[in-house]
Amino acid sequence: MFQLSGSDYPPSCAAKPPASGRLFRQLLLDWTQPSDRSAATRAAALRRVSQSLCALHGFHVELEGALPHRPAVLVANHVSYIDPIVIGSLVSLAPIAKAELRRWPIVGTFAGNYGVNFVRRGDTVSEALTLRRALRTLVSGVSVLNFPEGTTSVNRVLPFRRGIFGIARHAGVSVVPIALVPRDPALAWVGSASFLPHYTRTVFSGPHHFRMTVGAPMSPSDYESPAQMAEAARAWIREQVES
Repeated sequence: MFQLSGSDYPPSCAAKPPASGRLFRQLLLDWTQPSDRSAATRAAALRRVSQSLCALHGFHVELEGALPHRPAVLVANHVSYIDPIVIGSLVSLAPIAKAELRRWPIVGTFAGNYGVNFVRRGDTVSEALTLRRALRTLVSGVSVLNFPEGTTSVNRVLPFRRGIFGIARHAGVSVVPIALVPRDPALAWVGSASFLPHYTRTVFSGPHHFRMTVGAPMSPSDYESPAQMAEAARAWIREQVES
């Protein structure tokens, strides 16, 4: 296990302070970049920004296990809007996020610029297009982060949607399960909680600590179907989250 803290930033895992100035320069630079940047370039830029956001907000990550060095589908339980920032600070990836995020002021515009793949939950056409884009991302050599619950939860893991597991089979890549647990349950953003009050409390109540456990890569060929694989990944994450 190792820990990332405000005074200890391994170069491969997190950014060095001062984070606010670094973040502003990164955002400004990325804003001026061509819109047709490769998936790998966008993923690397997202990792740098996520590292600065973690440093700025005092997010400390205790990591157990090893993140993949090759393209993979990363699946995790979903606690809050913070999850992709924390995970994305440690590995270059392209997250899948709900389409509502695109409408958030400033955040939505930047998210699209960093290669976030938006999906309208419950819309079969949108879900199919999102999975197709995820497949292209994997084929291009970039990992994809998905939260198969489809919504946030706390102290439990909801049933997984199986679509991304089928994409892993088509792409011929492993699925890597990730369990993310904040030390403070109040960091969970669930139900009808409004973003701004929750974010304000998060900012002023830090620093915050997260336990992130990475499981062994799962090969799609070891499972009879994407549904079976989804259930196996969920069972492993549940064990970490609910123990």
